[in-house]
Amino acid sequence: MEIKLIDLKQRHLEAFVKEMPTGQDVGQTPVAVYMGMVVRAACKAGWYLEPVFKPEDVDEMNPADVRDLSAAAMKVYSEAMGVSPS
Repeated sequence: MEIKLIDLKQRHLEAFVKEMPTGQDVGQTPVAVYMGMVVRAACKAGWYLEPVFKPEDVDEMNPADVRDLSAAAMKVYSEAMGVSPS
């Protein structure tokens, strides 16, 4: 799958973080659930140019695709925030 993301602006980061859980919820969230949340939040924030999908489409995606979409989103998020993605 080819993944293309937008050139992030501050508004995109703010929209993304408003969709993500905070505090203790993050540490107790299973990885598979968290990756889905990342992909849905990035989708709602308009981060993906390709592939084109809606947040509700994530439920029926191949888990490997969700993993790749999540990794791509977290990579650009980490770069924008100046933190290591690992």
